[in-house]
Amino acid sequence: MKKMLSMMLIMASLLCNFSCSSDDEEDEKIRVPSSCQLKVGEKFNLGYQGNWVSQNPFSATVDFNGIVSAVRQGSAIVQIKEKKLTCNITVSPSYTLYTEPITQWGLSRSSIINKKGTPDSSSSTVIGYKNSSTIVPLEMYLFEDDKLSSSAVVVKTTYTSELIEHLSQRFMPATVDTDNYRLYFLDAETLSESKNVVVAELYNTSHWLVMYMQKPDTKSIVDEKALFNSFSSLLNSNDSLTFNIQKRSRETNQRRCDK
Repeated sequence: MKKMLSMMLIMASLLCNFSCSSDDEEDEKIRVPSSCQLKVGEKFNLGYQGNWVSQNPFSATVDFNGIVSAVRQGSAIVQIKEKKLTCNITVSPSYTLYTEPITQWGLSRSSIINKKGTPDSSSSTVIGYKNSSTIVPLEMYLFEDDKLSSSAVVVKTTYTSELIEHLSQRFMPATVDTDNYRLYFLDAETLSESKNVVVAELYNTSHWLVMYMQKPDTKSIVDEKALFNSFSSLLNSNDSLTFNIQKRSRETNQRRCDK
């Protein structure tokens, strides 16, 4: 009887060890990439179903099947905490219309000049640079107390759809102000989470003025007319920059007429 009981205990112990070992081996077989680089619009299958969560859905989302979708430029960690599965997702734009202006707020005027070179035009608060691109002919920087507070580029309205695609791959479309012809974009999913705002406003029928700035210290997006005026004053006060835009606009219209 004692021998029989001992044999039963040994068998039970072996079965338990086998069962636990099988569970551990099953967990060890779960493998997902530790990192993944995607372009906006691309998808990637992590190869495992579960309660996946993205820590930054602004840049990348993930579903139960482990399908990662690249949404906007940035990075995101997707994970299943209970399984200790994690993948670092890096998302880069699939489309670029122009090189983003400097947005390191607080840089001095001299620091910007060291980075960009001697400006083609300047006022007491704004400096401007001509670009070789006819699509984005100008880049400008606004200073308060000699510190960078905003930056801007001028983009031809004939590239409006391309401009929206460029900004949408980097920022969240927020709202449209049809009365003032403004398009607002955020660097986060909500205004409360965002640190920077991008406003595209019509400078004239031929060009957009795209302004980059820190989020206003208010709960809503405020009127940026003063900022628009600061940048446009440099254009209006400088003959070479203004003439450059007007001349290209006339040339474009002439080509259209010739067609």
